Amino acid sequence: MFAFEAARRLQRARWAPGTKTPDIPALSQRELDCIALVGCGKGNAEIGGILNISPNTVRQYIEDAMRKYDVYKRTELVVRALFDGQICYRALNIRR
Repeated sequence: MFAFEAARRLQRARWAPGTKTPDIPALSQRELDCIALVGCGKGNAEIGGILNISPNTVRQYIEDAMRKYDVYKRTELVVRALFDGQICYRALNIRR
C-alpha cells in the first residue's frame, strides 16, 4: 500500500506549479461505490446485491464512469480512479 501511495504522490508532484494538471472526472458517489467494488473483484450482480440496486443499474454506473474516463476496460477504470485519488486503496480491501 505504501508503494502505491508513494507512486501516486510522485505522479502528482511531477506537474510543475502553475501548469494545468489532467482533469479528474466528476463521479457520483454511486459510481465511486461501484468502481471500488469492481476493484474488489465483484461482478454486477454481486455489486447490485451489496448496494441494493439492479445489476443493470450497476452496469450503467460503470459504463458512465468509463465514458467519463474514456477507458474501455473495468480494470483500467479502477486503476485510473485509484491514481486520481477518487477511490483509495483501503476501499479495495473491504470484505463485504
